[in-house]
Amino acid sequence: MYENHSLSWGLYFFMALGLAIHHAAEQGKVDVVHYLLNQGADPSIKDTTERTALDWAE
Repeated sequence: MYENHSLSWGLYFFMALGLAIHHAAEQGKVDVVHYLLNQGADPSIKDTTERTALDWAE
């Protein structure tokens, strides 16, 4: 959402803005991650800090 808006990107890039799958993985919500994957979530997408959901899970 912020990648094409330079002012917002500059203000929020450090917050690791990502998708629901990133936040679920970070919080250890395995059931939510499985649900999102079953619904077609792409686990290879990186957040604003260049981390994938797997990176957050680790």
